[in-house]
Amino acid sequence: MATITNSTFSQLVKESNSHLKDDVKIDFDFFLNHVYENKKIFFVFNFYERRRLFTARCLLEDEKKFISSYYNKLEVKPDKKEFVYSRGGSFKYHLFDDCISISSDYVDFAIPDEIKREGGSYIEIFRKWFEEKKFKELYFETKNKDLVNRNIVSEFNKTFPLDIFCNQINPNYNFIRERVNTGTVKVEYRFSKSEFYEKINNLLTKRDKLLKNSDLRKQLALCDFLLYKDESSINSYLNQKFKYDLIDNYGLENLKIFWQRHKEIKNEIYYLLIENYKWTYNFKEKSYDEIDLNELGFVCCKYCESKAFNQPHLLSQKS
Repeated sequence: MATITNSTFSQLVKESNSHLKDDVKIDFDFFLNHVYENKKIFFVFNFYERRRLFTARCLLEDEKKFISSYYNKLEVKPDKKEFVYSRGGSFKYHLFDDCISISSDYVDFAIPDEIKREGGSYIEIFRKWFEEKKFKELYFETKNKDLVNRNIVSEFNKTFPLDIFCNQINPNYNFIRERVNTGTVKVEYRFSKSEFYEKINNLLTKRDKLLKNSDLRKQLALCDFLLYKDESSINSYLNQKFKYDLIDNYGLENLKIFWQRHKEIKNEIYYLLIENYKWTYNFKEKSYDEIDLNELGFVCCKYCESKAFNQPHLLSQKS
């Protein structure tokens, strides 16, 4: 049996918008039956967020039905050419809880815009140069981010501006992207159903006060994804959706404050629902059939695959 990390589970849920089958329509009645039985919560989330919640619950409740009835196989993630080591690929599952990739933290390094603007071949040249300089090894040896960044910036500015006539990197540029490993899928150490219901109800009351029973505010709340968009994009979307100029009437800053407050409430509700699913379906102890994960488009972690090949008796001990 296999497990997936907390991070991978979150990514899988996030990917659901493009991988749920076309005939999966999460309307009001479907939401109440398959996501969460609370009418108010349906209106908290937009179309895409409802799909994510459905994916999370269904994947935890009955992954075999989820795979056969609702989900299209995950495609191999493309190389977005944004980082030195992250180059796309498939989602991974693990056969052993003590796998080194579960227990260790993750670090990658950003490819600066000065290189990305030059195109694909220069990105590969930069990646090769970076590996030859052993900056990653220096990071794990020292765990001194400032030292490592200074070294990368210094070496970059001595090399690439001369070779490809690009600009020098700002001394304050941060190459390092750290992610503390979340381990196997986990839940809060303590979970109380009564506290869960109380928190959900308090958040819904808080949202009601924010919306003030206004139909306009209810519609605007579903536009909170615009919070981090530029003014032109916000204006264009709102002009298509509403009959009058909301930015002129209310001011862009006031709209952003409203969206920020709504997102904070919504994100808390989303987190609580996910934790509730994990506890309800005992995900702390959950393992997956490798065949099911392969059907989803996962591949086995290379460390686990090697360990299973060299020490097959360990797999029989897990059964």
